[in-house]
Amino acid sequence: MVRSIRSQMLVLALLPPLLIALALGGFLAFQRSQDIGQFAEARARSLIRQLAMTAELSPELLQPLASASLEEAGLRAVSIYQANGQLLAHAGVRLERLLDTTALLDSGQQQMQHDDLLLFSQALPAAKAGAAAHIIIAYQRDIFLVKRYQSWISHNALLLALLLLAGGSGLWLGGRLLTDLRRLSNHLKRLREGERSTGPVKVSSCLEIKQLAGHIDGLVNQLQDEFDELRQNVDITTNDLKETIEAIEIQNIELALAQKEALAASRIKSEFLANTSHEIRTPLNGIIGFTRILQRTPLNVQQAEYLETIVQSSHGLLAIINDILDFSKIEAGKLILENNLFNLRQICEEVISLFAPAAYDKQVELVLLIYQDVPLHLNGDAMRIRQILSNLLSNAVKFTNHGAIVIRVALEDWHASQALLSFAVSDTGIGMDDSQQQHLFQAFSQANSSISRQYGGTGLGLAIVRKLTDLMQGDIRVTSTPGSGSTFTVTLPLAVAQTDAGNPFAGLAGHRALIIEPHRLSGLALQGLLESWGMQAVVADDCAGLEKLLLQQPFDVLICNLPRHDARSLAADADKLLQRCALPLLLLLPPGQDLHRELPDSARIAISFKPFTEPRLYQALHHLLTAGKADSGRPAKPLALQTSLNVLAVDDQPANLKLLQVLLSDIGINVSCADNGGDAIGLCRQQQFNLILMDIQMPGINGVDAMLAIKKGLNSRTPVVAITAHALEDEKSRLLAAGFDAYLAKPVNEQQLLSLIHKLARPAEAAAVDPALCLQLANNKTTLAREMLLMLIDELPSLIQQIREYHQHNDNDALLAAVHRLHGACCYTGVPHLKNAAQRLENALKNRQADSAAVQTLLDAAAAVIDWGQHNNPDDWLASDLL
Repeated sequence: MVRSIRSQMLVLALLPPLLIALALGGFLAFQRSQDIGQFAEARARSLIRQLAMTAELSPELLQPLASASLEEAGLRAVSIYQANGQLLAHAGVRLERLLDTTALLDSGQQQMQHDDLLLFSQALPAAKAGAAAHIIIAYQRDIFLVKRYQSWISHNALLLALLLLAGGSGLWLGGRLLTDLRRLSNHLKRLREGERSTGPVKVSSCLEIKQLAGHIDGLVNQLQDEFDELRQNVDITTNDLKETIEAIEIQNIELALAQKEALAASRIKSEFLANTSHEIRTPLNGIIGFTRILQRTPLNVQQAEYLETIVQSSHGLLAIINDILDFSKIEAGKLILENNLFNLRQICEEVISLFAPAAYDKQVELVLLIYQDVPLHLNGDAMRIRQILSNLLSNAVKFTNHGAIVIRVALEDWHASQALLSFAVSDTGIGMDDSQQQHLFQAFSQANSSISRQYGGTGLGLAIVRKLTDLMQGDIRVTSTPGSGSTFTVTLPLAVAQTDAGNPFAGLAGHRALIIEPHRLSGLALQGLLESWGMQAVVADDCAGLEKLLLQQPFDVLICNLPRHDARSLAADADKLLQRCALPLLLLLPPGQDLHRELPDSARIAISFKPFTEPRLYQALHHLLTAGKADSGRPAKPLALQTSLNVLAVDDQPANLKLLQVLLSDIGINVSCADNGGDAIGLCRQQQFNLILMDIQMPGINGVDAMLAIKKGLNSRTPVVAITAHALEDEKSRLLAAGFDAYLAKPVNEQQLLSLIHKLARPAEAAAVDPALCLQLANNKTTLAREMLLMLIDELPSLIQQIREYHQHNDNDALLAAVHRLHGACCYTGVPHLKNAAQRLENALKNRQADSAAVQTLLDAAAAVIDWGQHNNPDDWLASDLL
């Protein structure tokens, strides 16, 4: 604890005198007490000597002398005894009454205390008979105690006076010192507050304080000089700074102008890229489309090879354009990530199916390993995840000429409702050294200059992967060894979706499968997939010990990947294997190797192409294990349209318009054509169409204005699809927000058109439920189609009630969630009107453009589905209409 100078000075002034006074006072009090005791004894001895002399010289005077002695202060008794103990003379109190005098005389004690008396005794020299022999005198003790108290009081009074004197002196000196210190403190405080003209400090306590004040005054003067110098420097610097600010302002004006020019240049670049994409995609659409049409005509081998080369080259050019546009969009910060529900296995299987032909042409095995603890239903940007995997897999296929490419999906961490997933793409390709890996993710960069010559590509793929990964708050890393291959690992945090959708692949639980797969990882992947369905699976490398395995435990089906050779030999081997095992046989074939013509038409044998996907594999196994109650296990033919449709195609490019007309006519659709927006509006005023395919960039009335005009007339409820060569994502969002029902990027093909027609172009008089579409969406599985439809019909009343309440309370967020859930359920069942209504309302809610009419349209479509379910038996229409 910090104490003040005053208290410290007071302690310093009082402590030494106090200690000295205490020591000296104690000593003097003790000495005074000793002196008083010696004085009392001396008086007593003197009186005894006087009495002894009187007893010796004049015994008759003893009594008068004893009586006279009582006049002395404090003397209480005088007793003179003979040698025989007889009292010779006495004055004062009777000692015999107070103590045993005989014992006192016999003991020979000279001094003792009894109660309040101080006794002195002395024996006289022997004398004649009858003379005095012993004298005892008694003093009152109080008289000596009073003298001691008087001495103690006088000493303490003196001590107190000394202490008061010392304390006063200390306070006086401390006050002077404290006053000077306060003056110094106030002086420094004023200096700190900026007061410069304070003058010297006046002090008077001591020399040291005066010296301190002098040093402070000197320091103040020095600081004042330095302050003046600093102020001059500040003034000079301020003037320089003003000049610099003026120069910076001029530079800012120049930078602002340069920024405007840069923004204009960036806008021009974006427009240039968009226009370039449009201009390139437009002829590519015609090239690819008519090449595909030409491939369906009779051709010799060389012509077919040339046409396939044209198609591959066109798709390669299209991929380069897409990479450049994506990279430009990411660099401009215009890439917006979506957050939609998706199935992870479906995304991965779509990607590997895309690259399967190129990989198996090189005899490179493609394996997808999704570990059992990985959640499959997620929320995120499925398109960007597909793009990341596609770029990584494209590089792996490009740089791998033998071995295998393995895609592993694993769960790294799970916190709350978010899973951290790792996607590892490993290959056995050419690999890279450390110096090549350092520049791997830079734009327009490849491992070395010869790579682009030997393998092609722009070097943008991995740069796009890195930027997409960063946008999704993930991480990417690579490990590679030259000549041994590379492994690219992407780690992404993804939200786990809470979905009530059941497992559509649960119908095979309890069955046992024997897998013959020479490639170990491919066999493990297949085993894991079957076990996720509830099946039991055993994997073997070859057919050498087949009979032994069959004897050890029973199996329900044999899944076999036979060595690759010609179709006729493979069919013969399959027939022999079928006879050996006496089990239903599922053959795993590389893509493009069709054995349907060679294999017997039997319910005990089916085909699934590698890399296997969950729906195709399930369909084939379900066929084998249910003895033909499902489909044949062979690839299903495209679902034919049940009714004649009228479609309007609008495009200002004759080649594209001709292509649309040919593609639609080939699948039995009545096509009307218009080469501008005005003619399209005129046709829509005269005739009602089931679907309108609308180009966007057209002279005169563009596609958006034509669509808006068409929506106000006879074709107000007709789906309008935007077909454009602009492939930017914001263009798609803009068109959907403008009112288009779907978006299709050029170049288009027959499969895209057919899929789009099945989704949107249904006749107005069609029923609320389309049995054929139900079966198609269920992969031609009758039981699954029935279960999915009944599940939707059962959930509709509660969903409709929620949507109606959310709309009444203007709770758009909850309404969007309910509509999104309904839209997702409709994607797995053949309810086109309800699905389209849910999709339109969902898009409108996302763009804050929903109205009561859209909600009512959805409610009417849902009521129609519920009404259909009340008046129809799914078992009846499944049996009659679909089978």
